[in-house]
Amino acid sequence: MKKIIVFVMILFVILFVILFAGCNKVNIVKTNYKNVEGVVISKNYIPKGKCVNYLYDNGNYVPIDSFENSKYNVVISYENFQYKVDNKDIYNSVKVGDKKQMRLANTYFENDNTVVGHQLLP
Repeated sequence: MKKIIVFVMILFVILFVILFAGCNKVNIVKTNYKNVEGVVISKNYIPKGKCVNYLYDNGNYVPIDSFENSKYNVVISYENFQYKVDNKDIYNSVKVGDKKQMRLANTYFENDNTVVGHQLLP
């Protein structure tokens, strides 16, 4: 009899959670794209290199090598937003102050048009 009461109580709790907590409206995320013109505000090149980090192990420091690729950073400004792009082709084709055609991806919730994020694409 005790097992039946416990089972009924568990079913009641599950039913309560499903009815009152699990029936929220689902937010559908959508993305729209538009072509925009941004301005290059800075660019810098960081050559590939080696970085040594040390790991402490049983009273000793053990060196661990890590290698980083070259970075071709270009910062593009559009409507008070700044986007950092790591792209060799863009880096070689622009100068600071140039205007660059890019695609702006706006991600938002469909039901209330709340913007989730922006991303500038090459």
